[in-house]
Amino acid sequence: MQSINISEVFPTYLSPIFNLGSGQWVVVIILIVLCIITVWIFVQYLKLKTLLNAKYTLLEVCPTADSVKSALSTKQLFIILHSICEPLPLFGSFVNVKRTISCELVSTKEDGIRYILRVPTEDTSVIRKQLLAYLTGIEIREVKDYLFEKPEDVTIRELK
Repeated sequence: MQSINISEVFPTYLSPIFNLGSGQWVVVIILIVLCIITVWIFVQYLKLKTLLNAKYTLLEVCPTADSVKSALSTKQLFIILHSICEPLPLFGSFVNVKRTISCELVSTKEDGIRYILRVPTEDTSVIRKQLLAYLTGIEIREVKDYLFEKPEDVTIRELK
């Protein structure tokens, strides 16, 4: 079997890359690993930045008292809602950023049972239409974020 001389296979300006000693290969491998880690950290930064800059709307969904739906139709509703949450075009699929929908079940004596959906602002009309198609008698309205409101009977004091 004939051995191949790398300097003859590649152009002369690439031959120094393949003529590295054993200690120099370690340095090259460490530099490649550091580059990969740097790119990964940058992608995670872009992902976090995208998630923090997203605009959301809160929808309050009040079902009717006589709303009776099967488990299969409810499952289909959630499949439809989750299909809306596909990765964002181009950039979102690269860093695996998905739109999220959060669903809370809220109940008070005054208001009864209601659902609070936190949805991306650009998907609000689509989700509203999907919910109305699922159950025509429900009431859907936009509400303010109740988590960031300060109740009147709570005082915040700093202890020094």
